[in-house]
This record gives sequence, C-alpha cells and structure tokens, in this order.
Amino acid sequence: MERMEERVSETVYDPLQYFLSDSQWEWRPLNNQIARDGDRLLGGHNDSALIIDETGLPKKGKKSVGVARQWCGQLGKVDNCQLGVFATLVRGSFSLPIDFRLYLPEEEWIKDKKRCERISRFLRESRLPLEKNLEAFDKSRLPARISGLVNTLLDGSFIGRCENILAFGNPGSGKTHLLCAIAQELINRDKRIFFTPCSLLVQELLVAKRDLVLPKALKKLASYDALLIDDIGYVQQSREEMEVLFTLLAYCYERSSVMLTSNLPFSQWEKIFKDPMTTAAAIDRLVHHSVILELNLDSYRLKKAKQNMEEN
Repeated sequence: MERMEERVSETVYDPLQYFLSDSQWEWRPLNNQIARDGDRLLGGHNDSALIIDETGLPKKGKKSVGVARQWCGQLGKVDNCQLGVFATLVRGSFSLPIDFRLYLPEEEWIKDKKRCERISRFLRESRLPLEKNLEAFDKSRLPARISGLVNTLLDGSFIGRCENILAFGNPGSGKTHLLCAIAQELINRDKRIFFTPCSLLVQELLVAKRDLVLPKALKKLASYDALLIDDIGYVQQSREEMEVLFTLLAYCYERSSVMLTSNLPFSQWEKIFKDPMTTAAAIDRLVHHSVILELNLDSYRLKKAKQNMEEN
C-alpha cells in the first residue's frame, strides 16, 4: 500500500485502502498484469525460477476456513492445519509473489457453500487490508511474551468477554499488520470485524452527527464483534472530532470489543482528547477489560530499506 501511495500522487493512503478493500473492483486483471510485469522484469534469465510452495499452517481449532486433519509439512505429520499454495517468481535475491491459493478440503469446506459465502461477505464488509495477514507477518520479530499473547488472542474468546486489544509502538513496528492479521483469523471463525483508520472514522461520525443520525451510526458500529481503529492519535484532531470518538468508545464499552493501534502511550493521550477528564475517562473504559500489546520494535520498513540498499 505504501508503494502504491508513492506512485499515485493524487491520492492518499486512506482512500486508496478503502478502494482496494471495499469497492466492487475486479482483481483478476491486476493480478494478471503483476504476473506479466514480473515475468518481464525477473523471468527469462539463467538465475530466474518460478517457485510453487505448499505451506502447512498449524491450527488449534476447526473453525477457520480450510482447516482439517491433513498433511502439514511444517510439522512433518498429519495434523490440524490449513494448506496454502504460493507461486513466487524469483531472480537472484529478488522475489515477487504472484499468486496464492488456500486449499479447501472438499469434504468439509467446498460443500459448505453457505459458510464460504458468509466468510467472503464478512471479509468484504470488514474493509481490512487483506495483504496484512498472519502468513505475511514475521512473528520472529515479536518478544516471546507478546507471541504467546497473540496465540491466545487467535481463538477469539476475548470477543465473548468484550475485551479490548490495544497495540502501542513506534511507526513501522507492525501494529496495524498484527491486528489486521488477528482480525482476519477471527473472521474465518465467523466473527464480524470492521476496520477503519481513525481519521476516516471521526469524519464519518461527524457527518452522522450533522445529519442527526449519530445514535444509529453508533449502534451499527457496535453491532460488529470487534471494531478495529487504526492510528488513533497519529493525526491531530479537533475537539469536536475527539468528542465523537469518545462518544463511540463510551458506547462500545462492555457492548463489543475495540481493537486499536496508536503511536502514543497513554501518558500522551491528552494530546488526543484535549482535556484531562475526557482523557482519563477514555483510558478507563478501554483498559478496564483489555489486553495491551507493547511493540517496542525497530521499523520493519527501515530495516527493509537498509537491506535493499545493501543488496544494490
């Protein structure tokens, strides 16, 4: 997404993300064009190769799409897992993923058309950036304690208790990717999640307030099993914008789960909510039932940029 934003100067990240995740666009022509461009740039050389890789992803439960007792190469035995097949074009140290398919065991999944359609609908309406999934996240970067918490969160039981997931860390630490990956796993378990950047959310709430339909908008957002609010505090908001955000957080309290990411620790949240009393009330409602993930990690974007510079 960041690379696309750099190339398309007339737009910004949020509208671009909304277009990719929510509009009724056709993905196949783009996928085919990526494959053609990848072949032109990386294919046809002595050190080029097309790698077809089958990867087993162990799973504890049985509710995620495609989970069954089948051969899991990662474990070296038959076990409860998903199977993904990846096609990647490589040349030297460069690689380009060009396609991915999730293997669906016929007996358990392909015949359950209603469930497949329901999960597909949940993913579309979630507005989640689907490229930020668990398979694409480098879990080796996580401290052991955080990794253990993530494994616990993937079962989705926190939603039944209306607990919140709060991820803090510097830009590039992987907060958004991690929570989006967890959210996708929960959707595969029949949970309804709604993703929104904080800046876009407050604008939509202000419009609802102006049109005298704010209660209806709050009720709709709280009807999801979890609301994922990305980058709260990243852009300074006006007092009016923060008032509608606080109203939403208060409405969701003990009704549904809130998952949020922020670059700012709680000690700096007065910059967001503008006064000490509102700040304390917002923090109190969020942390009362919550799991806090502190991702004090180096920026993966900066690390990747350094690697590219060294390779070049």
